[in-house]
Amino acid sequence: MTTKTILITGAGSGFGKGAAIGMAKNGHNIIATVHVSSQVTPLREEAEALGLTNLRVERLDLTDPYDIKQAQSWDFDVLWNNAGMGEAGPVWE
Repeated sequence: MTTKTILITGAGSGFGKGAAIGMAKNGHNIIATVHVSSQVTPLREEAEALGLTNLRVERLDLTDPYDIKQAQSWDFDVLWNNAGMGEAGPVWE
């Protein structure tokens, strides 16, 4: 198996988080990005507790041009765009 470096957006919870941890356990180098700063430390601590030295956690706001420019300087093989924005309220609005 060829090890890849995979950048995953929306890795702070749910499917993105599970995928980041699972792929890191399978030996890939993961850059797990989260939108909310408060998600960075818990995910880093979870990766450390699992012994996943190949899982790097970064805050990334995909609506911020500065953050996008920064992310473009990271060295990765695969981009997994998993980020999404939720909006509450009635569907008809």
